[in-house]
Amino acid sequence: KVRMFYRILNHILLERARVEAGLAGMGTTLTATFTAGLDAFVLHAGDSRAYLFRAGTLEQLTHDHTLAQSLVESGRIAPGSSEARRTSHILTNYLGGRGGGGDADVHHLHLADGDRLLLCTDGLTDMVDDEEIARTLDRHPDAEGACRVLVERALERGGRDNVTAVLGRYHFPPTPERSSGLAQSLVRFKDDPE
Repeated sequence: KVRMFYRILNHILLERARVEAGLAGMGTTLTATFTAGLDAFVLHAGDSRAYLFRAGTLEQLTHDHTLAQSLVESGRIAPGSSEARRTSHILTNYLGGRGGGGDADVHHLHLADGDRLLLCTDGLTDMVDDEEIARTLDRHPDAEGACRVLVERALERGGRDNVTAVLGRYHFPPTPERSSGLAQSLVRFKDDPE
């Protein structure tokens, strides 16, 4: 269903660009998260990113769909090289566009209490590295404060692109397994004749 959502959205963009000449070739990146209980699904096309911040550790969940990333993975160029920087904004997958876009990556993960998911544009990650993102999330437990600090840092450093950050924090009630000791204590207390 998540992939179907992506295909429908891609079709809408292509159709809109076909009908309105001024929008011909219109394309965009997409990183979205859908949650159902403890399950999260990350839908991704382009170079915007999704990160999981769990217990003080930041993990990049998405894979940049750029020419630079493809060339680095194939061993044809080195990460951080001038060629990597030059090709880092050439997208190999995206929504819409003249080529109609490709298919999105879908990642599935199980959430834990206290997890945070950060969705952000390359305008942030081009200016603020993963270590600094992790430190900021660690120091700012509130979503609004963390996002504000991250965006401000990117802009202070010359933010050459759209800088967007959205942070979701997940809290879950105790599961029956975790609370069974308490439930058994309450049952014993209730049944105790004293």
